[in-house]
Formats: sequence, C-alpha cells, structure tokens
Amino acid sequence: MIPEEVILSPGHSVELLARPTEGLLPLTIEHVPNGFQIHSCREFDPDWHVRFNGKLIKASSPTVLKDFE
Repeated sequence: MIPEEVILSPGHSVELLARPTEGLLPLTIEHVPNGFQIHSCREFDPDWHVRFNGKLIKASSPTVLKDFE
C-alpha cells in the first residue's frame, strides 16, 4: 500500500477525502513528526485529497500544507 503523508503546522486542520472503493476502509492513520500518514486497508494507491482552507488538494507524499496557505 502507498501511504500519503500530510505535514501540518500548529492550528491547521484538514478534511480527508478519497473516492470510495471496496478496499479503502478501515483507514489506519499514523502520527509522524509534523503530521500524519494515511493508509488504506487494501486499496493499493487510493485517490487521496485533502480540503484545506477551502482548497481541494491532491495529496502526495508529503503534502506540506503551509505551501497552500
């Protein structure tokens, strides 16, 4: 599985979005320094997006939210 990593700064909040598929849920979310990694259950490479400050952003590894302020 390919995880996505989102790097947060203090005060940031995001909405995690993904196209629903049979192998997506349940999610595993791991805290890493400065943010988190998102892992799907069985979906190899889900189409992850985050909504941040009203913008829809295609998640990559890593997605640094301060780049979208």
